[in-house]
Amino acid sequence: MASDEAELAEPSREVADLIRAGVETVLNAPPEWIADMNHAAMHPAGMERVLVDADLREVALRINEGNLNHWARSNLADPGARVSVTLNEETIGFVRDLVRRGFDAGALDSFRTAQNTAWRLWMQICFGLTSDA
Repeated sequence: MASDEAELAEPSREVADLIRAGVETVLNAPPEWIADMNHAAMHPAGMERVLVDADLREVALRINEGNLNHWARSNLADPGARVSVTLNEETIGFVRDLVRRGFDAGALDSFRTAQNTAWRLWMQICFGLTSDA
C-alpha cells in the first residue's frame, strides 16, 4: 500500500518547478531529439512496411510527436501526475489500418522504442537541471 501512496503523492513545489523547467526544454527540443525519437519509432523489426509507406509513416510520426506533446502539456498542467493515453480518431484509425494490413501487437513496439528514447532524453534533461539526486 505504501508504494501506491507514494505513486499518488504530489511532488513538492521545488520538484514541480523542476518538472516544468524540464518540460519547457522538451517543448523547445532541438530537431535532432525529435529525429532520434522518430528514428527509434520507425526502425524496430516489423516496421519496414510502415517505413516505406509514406502515408503510414507520416501518420505514425505525427502520432509519435503528438504523444510527446500530450505528455509535456499534461506535465505543465499537473507536474508528476499520471498522463492519460492519447486516444483520438487519428490514432485509432492508424491502429485499425495496421491491423487491416496484417500487423500484430508487435507494431506497438515502435512506440515503446520511441518512448524509451524520449525517456532517455528526459533523464538527461532532469539530471542536467539539478545536482540533487
